Amino acid sequence: MKLINQKSTARRAGFSLMELIIVLLIIVTIAGIALPRFGKATERANDTRRIADLNTIQKALELYFAENGTYPLAADWSGDAPSYGGHGYTATDPYILGLVPDFIEMLPRDPNKAYPAESHGYIYKSDGKDYKVLAHETPTSFPTDHRFFDSARPTWAYQVSSKGGANW
Repeated sequence: MKLINQKSTARRAGFSLMELIIVLLIIVTIAGIALPRFGKATERANDTRRIADLNTIQKALELYFAENGTYPLAADWSGDAPSYGGHGYTATDPYILGLVPDFIEMLPRDPNKAYPAESHGYIYKSDGKDYKVLAHETPTSFPTDHRFFDSARPTWAYQVSSKGGANW
């Protein structure tokens, strides 16, 4: 009768420590490559949203002007950022008076949940004849579309404005 070697016929249960370490190294390497790219995609999406928000505000301002013959007044910068008044987004305390709810349902808020903070957020200024709206100190890239480039703040703001407000 032949003896059977139990070691050679027994099935291994589980993974060895070395196999687990190799799998973990592969996962960490893939995460190290993918996470920065995901972060950049989020930043690009936020910047795209800021541009859409500025377009929405600009359309509401033009509708307001068409009906009233003037833009909503704000002699100094007014915004949702604490340094600029810390105003809200609805008709009770908007950072642009007169737009909500007749010309825009609610004023936009920066897509990055860290804002508004300090001087970072959406701000507005108008003498009634001209206006300027900024995504102020929140963009993460330079605007590729010249319509949103702010020559006064080229590396830290996007803007929309009337012709006379462009250089404020």
